[in-house]
Amino acid sequence: MRRSLLPGVPLLGLLCTALLAATAVQSRADDKAPATKPAKAGDLEIAVPEGWKKKQPKSQMRLVEYEVPAKEGDKSTGEFVIFHFGGQGGGLEENITRWVGQTEPEGRKVKLTTGKSPKGEYTLVDVSGTYKKSIGPPIQQKTQRMEGWRVINVYLNCPGGPYFFKIDGPAKTVEQELAGLRATFGGDPKTEKERPYDGK
Repeated sequence: MRRSLLPGVPLLGLLCTALLAATAVQSRADDKAPATKPAKAGDLEIAVPEGWKKKQPKSQMRLVEYEVPAKEGDKSTGEFVIFHFGGQGGGLEENITRWVGQTEPEGRKVKLTTGKSPKGEYTLVDVSGTYKKSIGPPIQQKTQRMEGWRVINVYLNCPGGPYFFKIDGPAKTVEQELAGLRATFGGDPKTEKERPYDGK
């Protein structure tokens, strides 16, 4: 006499539900903002993830500079910097063009997102591909090709003129630090909307 498999169905359903719930919890945990510590970038108050290591800025143009820990498996760490030019530094659109142009066209991916924070409205310029990373004094205009890189520039429009935030590093490392990046200036993903990118 063949036994019915039906009595096992409810148990299987419970197991599936438990697995889905665990996945959802993990997803929420991954999106959760990290523990931070207060810091200053010029006159701007920021919050920096505790795992980031403060470094001596490589140039006077940088208000602050931090080393971002590498994700397991990545050979290079990331870098986070903030710039401010006393109300100067160009408008949003020209900076988008410049930032995108720092990554080679072949295989390049670009995503633009706008959002709101307590400090002001912001735009994330998220570019992946082969990045031409500046090395040495800016006046020398020397760069190094960084394959598999991801760079997110933030144009934060706040009193005193725009502040420019940037995180760059191996793609997986930067992905791991998205919540940390938003935490630095109080970015709220719930307010964010993707906007079209018309460039090439």
